[in-house]
Amino acid sequence: MIPPIQQTIVDKLLELCDLSPDIRMGQLLANLGFLSEEFANQSLWDIEDEQFLKVIEMHHDQLTKRQVAIAQQSVESDKERPAVSQRV
Repeated sequence: MIPPIQQTIVDKLLELCDLSPDIRMGQLLANLGFLSEEFANQSLWDIEDEQFLKVIEMHHDQLTKRQVAIAQQSVESDKERPAVSQRV
C-alpha cells in the first residue's frame, strides 16, 4: 500500500493522461519536470510529494483551461458560420 499523498499523485497523473491523450508518459513526466524546476525550483529527484502534487494540479488547471478555451472557440466559430440550406 502506498501513502495517501502518492495515491493522490497517481490519480492526478491519470487525470492528466485523460486530458492529454496525445502525450506519451515520458513526455508528461518531462513536462512536469520542467514545471517543477520553474515553479518549485526543484528537480523531480528532489521535489517533495506535496510540492509535486501542487505542480501536477497547476498543470491540470492549465490543461483544463486550454480545453475550455478551445471548446469556446469552436462554439463561437460555429455561430459565425452561415447556415447552409439543404435542397431536397
